[in-house]
Amino acid sequence: MKRILIFVFFVCCCANSGFASSRQVSLIMNGSFEQNGHTISDITAEAPLYWCDVDIPEDKFLGKVTGDSWTHRVDSLSLELRFERFQSIEKGDTAVISQQVFIEDDVNDISFNLLLWGLNNGNWGAGEQTALVMIDNTVIWDSNAVPLDPPGKFDGTVYIGSENFQQFLDNDRHKLSFAVRSNIDDSSINDWYVARWDFVKFDKYCGGFGYLTTDLNQDCYVDLEDFSELALQWLDAPDKPKCDLVEDGIINILDLQVLVEDWLYNTDWTKWGEDGTFEMARLEADLDLSGEVDLPDLMILAENWLGESACDLPDLNGDDYFDMYDYAILAGQWGLRDWIYYRDQ
Repeated sequence: MKRILIFVFFVCCCANSGFASSRQVSLIMNGSFEQNGHTISDITAEAPLYWCDVDIPEDKFLGKVTGDSWTHRVDSLSLELRFERFQSIEKGDTAVISQQVFIEDDVNDISFNLLLWGLNNGNWGAGEQTALVMIDNTVIWDSNAVPLDPPGKFDGTVYIGSENFQQFLDNDRHKLSFAVRSNIDDSSINDWYVARWDFVKFDKYCGGFGYLTTDLNQDCYVDLEDFSELALQWLDAPDKPKCDLVEDGIINILDLQVLVEDWLYNTDWTKWGEDGTFEMARLEADLDLSGEVDLPDLMILAENWLGESACDLPDLNGDDYFDMYDYAILAGQWGLRDWIYYRDQ
């Protein structure tokens, strides 16, 4: 116990030394709106985790996280922005929800599942209402680009190519926003127009899910090609460090056992719902989103020691307070790498 306390004391003393993470990664946090673990009836009262910036004009729109089964899995949560029926609205009125993201220069696109419809007559009302995606308050996409099925509904996946946000591919932080906007003046809206988002992500590394550590050739699948990578180095020191799955300096039966545990698993999101395909969350203790639990994460914990957590910086054990319980989780994950960021260094 004494050694732990000395370690924490050392970290607290040097927390403001200017030490920072050497890199960040592109990741839309909580793009499936699952991490709250419950539905939210009003996101102005409780913002979804990491979606901390909420601007919903009162009595004109409603924002919520709904548990209605709709998208890529049963019982999933999704974000809903809705025009309120029988309310007066003016042209340009907008409901917005945002989070801060770091955008690397090799992001291919932003993708998401989208549902547009009207709860009363099933008609989204193209031209009168618009769903938007913005970066730093600049519109990079609007729903006028999607085809509506009769009587006026869209239900599918949207891809926003990087050519639409090229100016933001600068390895820096930006505000990513999803919004709905009225394009007309209306003294009494005649429907509950709904835009629902889920599965929001950057398209990087297996469509945004990342590589399993056992995906040695990084094709998003664990199969014979990965087995061949091990076989070519059998009983030798690895010429590729990532092949040493147990990190003991030799390729042997222990590494093969790790590979077999993930046999035929994949992180190809286009195969969602098929056997072996799954989504995993990042490590809770990867506070700086660097892809590894290391000293910068410990610094962040020290800087917030005995303080309350926030929407964009939640504590690790869920009690809304940074203390020894969070430190214990961080210590248990020390040195681990987030599978979603795994890449050949």
